[in-house]
Amino acid sequence: LVLLTIPKGRAVDALAEKVTRLLGRIHILRKPEESLAKFKHTMEDYRSALIQLLRQPRHAVILLLLSFAEAFAYFAMPVALYHAFGLQGTSNVMVLTLHVLLFLASAFLPLPGAAGASESGFCIFMAGVYPQGDIAAAMMCWRFFGYYMLLLMGFASMVLGGVHSHRDHGGKTS
Repeated sequence: LVLLTIPKGRAVDALAEKVTRLLGRIHILRKPEESLAKFKHTMEDYRSALIQLLRQPRHAVILLLLSFAEAFAYFAMPVALYHAFGLQGTSNVMVLTLHVLLFLASAFLPLPGAAGASESGFCIFMAGVYPQGDIAAAMMCWRFFGYYMLLLMGFASMVLGGVHSHRDHGGKTS
């Protein structure tokens, strides 16, 4: 949908208007005009960001490679964790498959960060992989490296980005 906003932006907006009006008529949306305005604003943000990214193909390639690296690290991490615990007997493919299934299962739970569901799911999905005495520690390591460390890294990049932005604008905030 986001990619269609560049060449077919008006068509996407027209479709959004029709869907919003319909949802308003059948009382699914209480304030269809407000929802449509929010949608159009969000799509315009995506549209302008995508256009800016396409004007800098080198950055687009770098971001794509970083995204692949992040996904690889995220899905390889449970396999590395399994070996870090000195365990053997379960294939890497099985550990990876269980992690992918856990990822898909927790993605459908509408909880912030899938709080609680991911941890419980890990213990359930990996019960046959980790010994009973190691599963809680493995779950805590998995959750730290797969979620909390990313939050900390994001926070650090925002703080450092703010410092650089503040310096670049001569100490003035916009």
